[in-house]
Amino acid sequence: MGNSVIQTEPFVLNQITTDAIHSFVKRNDNSLKVRISQKIHSSVQTRKVQSIINNLLDNSNKNSQNNIIHLHLRIFSGYLYIKVKDFGNGFDINKIGKFIQPFNQGAERDTKQGLGLGLTIIKSHIDLLKGSFKARSTIGEGTIFFVKIPVLIVHSKDRL
Repeated sequence: MGNSVIQTEPFVLNQITTDAIHSFVKRNDNSLKVRISQKIHSSVQTRKVQSIINNLLDNSNKNSQNNIIHLHLRIFSGYLYIKVKDFGNGFDINKIGKFIQPFNQGAERDTKQGLGLGLTIIKSHIDLLKGSFKARSTIGEGTIFFVKIPVLIVHSKDRL
């Protein structure tokens, strides 16, 4: 813990999301809508980014029932932008600092609770990658997480 070394590797956005999408589809009653804005070859620590995406989707899944969860990825000006939006339970945004703490499961009603480590892992990986994140949430209406991670652009391809 805390001694991770950043080892970057090349990726294309649709490749980095494949595992997350397959994992999501196998284990829930929500549906996933994915939008990838550009097909750009970049370099980043892909396992950390995959973990961030998996944990964001898992968090949305646990707090939504029979809804559509949106995943949008985009690379622009040297950054990977990840947006995950759900129409689930939402939470009091003033308590986000508490939810990032380990073993805090957040909302107590109508959720499929885990260990309370998802947001902790997300925050740890984002910090390690020198990125940032923010959230918007309304109780009873849902949550949107925004993640911004610096990437090295290897070369660009045509838009999808």
